[in-house]
Amino acid sequence: GAGPACPGESAQITTPQWLLRHNVYPRAPKVLNPTGSVTANAGEPVWVGASVYSTLPPSVVVEIRDSSGNVSQLLAADVKLIRPSRDSGPYKVKAKIDVPSDGSALGYRIIATNMTGSDVAPADQGGSPAYFDVVASTSSATEWHFAEGYVAPGWVEYLTVANSNSTAAEIDVIYRPDVAGLAPCVTHKSVASKGRTTLNARDELATASGTPACAAIGARTASGVGLGASVVSTNGVAVVAERPIYFNAEVNLGWISGRSGEMSVSGASNVMGATRASERWHFAEGYFRSTYGSTSDNWSVYLVLANPGLITATAEVTLLPESSSLPRLTTTATVGPGVRRTIAVTEELLKPTRQGVGAFFDPAKPPAIRPPAGETYADGTGFGIDVTATSPIVAERPVYFVTRQFGNPEIRGGDVAVGAVGPRTRWAFAEGAEGSGFNTYLTLANPGDSQATAVVTYLRAAGSPVAKSYPIAARSRRTITVGSELATLVGSSPVVDVAFDIRSDSPLVAERPSYYRSGVGIDAPTPVDGGHVAFGTTAARTEWNFAEGYRPPSGCPFASSAPAPRGAVEYLTLANPGPGVATVVVDFLPDSASAQVVTEEYEVAAGRRITVAPHAYLGKGGGQAAWCGRGFGMRVRSVQKQGSSAAQPIIAERPMYWNQAIGGVYVNAGHVVLPIHNLGIQGDPATGVNFPLADVSSRYSEIDMSGLSEPRAPIGIVRLTEDLTATAGQIVTIEARTEGGPETVTLHVSPVPRDETASAPPDVEVAMTRVDTDIFRAEIQANQTAMIQAVARTGTSVAVSAPSAITVAAGAITGRVTSEGSDNYHREPVAGVTINILGNEVQVGSVETNADGYYYALVPGPGDYRLAFLPNNAPGVQPGYADRYSTHVNSWQDWSPITVGESGIAYDETLALAGRISGTVFGELPPGSPTALTDVSVSFFDSTDSKVKGRSAFTDESGKYEIWLKPGSYFGLVNSATGDKPLGWNGYSPIWSRGQLFDNANGGQMATIDLPSPESAVVYDEVLPKVYPVSGRVVPIGGPGLGAGGAVGSYKAIAPNGQFWAVELPADGNYTYPLPNGNWKLVYVIPGYELSYYHNTSALEEAETITVSGSPVVLQDQEIRPPP
Repeated sequence: GAGPACPGESAQITTPQWLLRHNVYPRAPKVLNPTGSVTANAGEPVWVGASVYSTLPPSVVVEIRDSSGNVSQLLAADVKLIRPSRDSGPYKVKAKIDVPSDGSALGYRIIATNMTGSDVAPADQGGSPAYFDVVASTSSATEWHFAEGYVAPGWVEYLTVANSNSTAAEIDVIYRPDVAGLAPCVTHKSVASKGRTTLNARDELATASGTPACAAIGARTASGVGLGASVVSTNGVAVVAERPIYFNAEVNLGWISGRSGEMSVSGASNVMGATRASERWHFAEGYFRSTYGSTSDNWSVYLVLANPGLITATAEVTLLPESSSLPRLTTTATVGPGVRRTIAVTEELLKPTRQGVGAFFDPAKPPAIRPPAGETYADGTGFGIDVTATSPIVAERPVYFVTRQFGNPEIRGGDVAVGAVGPRTRWAFAEGAEGSGFNTYLTLANPGDSQATAVVTYLRAAGSPVAKSYPIAARSRRTITVGSELATLVGSSPVVDVAFDIRSDSPLVAERPSYYRSGVGIDAPTPVDGGHVAFGTTAARTEWNFAEGYRPPSGCPFASSAPAPRGAVEYLTLANPGPGVATVVVDFLPDSASAQVVTEEYEVAAGRRITVAPHAYLGKGGGQAAWCGRGFGMRVRSVQKQGSSAAQPIIAERPMYWNQAIGGVYVNAGHVVLPIHNLGIQGDPATGVNFPLADVSSRYSEIDMSGLSEPRAPIGIVRLTEDLTATAGQIVTIEARTEGGPETVTLHVSPVPRDETASAPPDVEVAMTRVDTDIFRAEIQANQTAMIQAVARTGTSVAVSAPSAITVAAGAITGRVTSEGSDNYHREPVAGVTINILGNEVQVGSVETNADGYYYALVPGPGDYRLAFLPNNAPGVQPGYADRYSTHVNSWQDWSPITVGESGIAYDETLALAGRISGTVFGELPPGSPTALTDVSVSFFDSTDSKVKGRSAFTDESGKYEIWLKPGSYFGLVNSATGDKPLGWNGYSPIWSRGQLFDNANGGQMATIDLPSPESAVVYDEVLPKVYPVSGRVVPIGGPGLGAGGAVGSYKAIAPNGQFWAVELPADGNYTYPLPNGNWKLVYVIPGYELSYYHNTSALEEAETITVSGSPVVLQDQEIRPPP
C-alpha cells in the first residue's frame, strides 16, 4: 500500500488515475516562471516566487547567499507552498526575503524536490550554483509614470531623465492627454551613459508632429491640455526620471473674496515619478481654507489619477480629516485604460460657502461627497487622502495656494506630490528649514483603525538631535508645526536647518510641506516665495539618484570662490541618521557631452545633516566653462572608507529655487525632490500591491504536461497579464509576452465556483492572436472569477506561464417570476420577462427569464439595486402581464432597492394579469385629414393615487401604440415633455385624457379611461393640437440677476380654464414658448424677484391677454423687479 516502507522493503507507489489519463508518470519536479532578480527598498521585505510542476507533492526550500558568499536557507515561516486544488496545474511557491538595511546585495534560488529528483531555478551554470539578485533600490528604475502635467500658455512641462550607468539608455516617452478620444503620443530618445536628457513636452510634441497622435495633442497646447507621461527604458538600462513644471498663469483657487474665479499664480513643482502603478495610494497633506471676504489663505487641492493599464479602474477616494470627530468623506471616480482624470477636491467636493465652512457641491452633479446631516469641514481643516482602486493606477496631488504666512505681500504658489503606495512605520527627510523666512510642517496621516504613536527625531545642522512623541487618531491626520515644536524642545525660537527621522508603532504616511519668502542664496532684488512638499523615504540608503539640476550661467566659470548665482540656485541636503560618519561621493552628470563628469566628496557626522551647493563646484576653473548654464543629474553614494565595517546609509534631497524665466515663463518659486518614496514593498498584502504570483488556491486548467521532461526548444512566456479585477460582463484584454517565437499561444480559462456548493462552468480555451513577433493577445468576457494561464507551443515544445487571476467583483441576483395566483401552488411561470437592473441610477445589467420563469443576473458587486420586471406581451393579445418593480410595486415612482450581499440574494416576483389599451395618435393638421404621429409617448396614471403605472408606450410609424395594465381606472398623458423631448418637440401640444390641455381642468377632475378586466381591450385615440412659438425676453431691473444661486426660474401660460406647462427660463432671459391656439396670460417666477405677469404687472387681473391664432407671436420685453 501507499506509505513509508518498512526496513528492507521497497515502497509501493499507487499511480493516480489522472496521471495515467494524461500519460504523465512520477518524475522530478520542474521550477518554472520564477520572479527573477528583484529590486526593493533597503530594510524592507520583497516577495519572490515560482510555479512548480510536480507529479508528486514537492518540498521547496529557498537558499540565500549574502554579499560575503555565505549561504543559508529561509525559515519555513517565510516560504509558502500553495497546492493546486485540482489534480493538474502547478504548485506555487512564495517566499519573503528581507533586504539588508545597509543596502548590500543578496542572491536567492528556489529548489524543489520530490522522491524522484529535484530542480532548481536559476539553473546551475557549469556545475556552479547560480542565484537571482536581490538589489537594494538606488532610486533608478526602467519605468516611470506621471499622472499630472499641463501644457498651455503660461505653463511649461519638462521631463528630465538621468543615466548614471556606463551604458546608454534607450527610452520610450509616452504622453497621455486628458482629452477623450485622443490617443497617446509615443517618442523615442537616447540618454547617454553618465548623462542626462531634458525634454520640453511642447517642443517634443511639435518635433513629433508627423505622427497623427502627437500632432493632435500638440494642437491642443495653444488652449491647454492636461498631459500625463511615462518613461520606459526599452533596453533594460535603469534611469531616473523627474517632471518639473513651471507656471505663471491664472489658476482656479475656488471662491476668492466671495467670488468664484482665478488668480495669477507663479510657481514651480517637481516630482520623481512612480515606478509602477498600484491599487493603493496615500497622501498626508491637504488643506481646506477659503475665507470669504479675504484674498488670504486660499487653497485648491486636486487629485489626478492616471491609468497606464489595459482595464478600467474604479477609484474610491476617502478624506481623512484632522479631527477624528469629522466624517471620513468618500467618493468614487472611474478611470479608463490609458486615461487620466482630475478631481478638484476643494472645488468639487468641499466647495466653500459665504460662512467660510465646507458645504457640498450641487447634489445632482457627481461626484458628490455627502456627510451626515449637519456635518461639514470647517474652514482651516487639514486632511489626508486615501485612494483605493480596483486595478493599478498612478495618483498625484497638485495644490495651489495664496497665503499670508509672512504678512504682505501674499505668497502665491503651488506644489505636487506623487502618493505613497502604503503606510510605513518609518519615514525620513533630509531637507527642512525653520525661521529666516521659512515655515516647515510635518503632516502625518493614519489610515488605520487604531491610534498610532509617532516619535519624531529632529536632526539639526548644529546641535544634538531632539525627539518628541505624537499620537495620531485612527483614520485621521495630524499637523506638526516644526518651529513651535523646536522652540519648545530647545528653549528658543530657532533658525535652523533640520532633517527628520519618524518612527511609529503603527503604519503612517508622512509629508513635509514648507512655505517661504527668502533670498535662498540667489543674487536678486526680490526674495523667492512659494511652497514645496515632499514625502519622506522609508529607509536610509547608500545610493540616491536625481535627474533634475541646473547650474546658472551667472558667475561661471570662476577661479576659486563662486559668487551668489543669479536666477536660480540648487542645493543637496544630506542627512545621516546612523551611528557612524558617512562618506558621501557625488557624481554630477551633465546634459552635454562637452562637459565632463565632476565628482566631489563630503562627510556627514552621525545624527547630523549638511547642505551642499553644487554651484560652488560646477564651473570652477577655466576648463569648466561647458558647465555654465547646463542642466545635470546627480548620483549620490555613501561609500565604505578604510577602517569602517560598511557604508553608512544616508538620506538625500534636492531643493531648487528660481527667480527667472524658464521656457518663456517667469518663475519666482522653488521645488524639492526626495527620490523614490513609492517603490513600496513588492508583494506586501497590506499595501494592496499585487504579488508576482497571486495567492489563490482556486483550481487551474488541466494542461498536458507529458512533454515537460523532454528537451525544450528555447521558447517561453516572459509575462502574462497580471491579476486584474473586472466587473461582470466586462470585456478584458489579456496579453502574453513570449520569447523564442512560439508557433501558437492558447489561453486556458478556468472559472472558479462562486461558493463551495456551486459548480463552475467548463474550462475554455481561447486561441490568442499574434500582434507582434513575441506578443499575443486575446479578448475574453469576464463573467465570473477565473484562473488563466497561457500555453505556448512549437512542435512538441511547450512553455506554460504562471497563472493569473481575473477577479469578477460581482454579486448575483437569482429568482423566479410567476403570475399572481391564490397561493404558491397556483402560480404559473412567466417566460421571456426582461429584467433591467439599475445601480446608482445607471443600468448595470439586463436578463430574461427562461421557460420556467427563472433568472440569474450578475451585478458589479455588493450594494443596492433596483429591478424592473418588464413582460414581453404578444401584440394584440390579452390578457397579458403588467409591469412590476422592486420591491413588489406597480409604479416605478414607488420602487425601492434590494440589497445584494457578498453571497448574492434571491428575489422572486409575481406579475398581475393585465388588459390592453391601444390606439392611434394624430396631429390636428392638415384640417380634415390629421397626420399620424411617430415616437409620441403615451403614459397612464392610476386615478386613485395619480402615479404612473408601468412603462410609457411609444407610437410606431403609423401612430399606433398598445400597453398592458392591471384592471382599473386611468387618465392618460400623450406627448409628454421629457428630458430628451422638450415641450412641443414635434410641433404639437401634450394632451391629457380625452383632449384636455390641462391636468387641473374642471377642478382637477379629468376624464378617465376604464379597463374593467384582464380580458378587456380598450381603444383610446388622441388628436394633438398644433403649437406656435411665442417668444420674448425677460429683463431684470436690479436685484441679483438671472441665475443667482444657480436657479434661473420659470414661466407658464394661464388660460381661463387651467394652467399650461411650466418651462424653465434660459439663463440669458430669451425664451420661446410653444402654445396652442387660444387666449393666454403669462406668469414669470424668478428667484429674487416679485411674481410678475405679462406685460409688466404683478396682478393677474391686470395681465395682458396674448392671443395665439395659427402663427408665431413676438412679445415685448418683460421687466422683473426685486421685492420692495
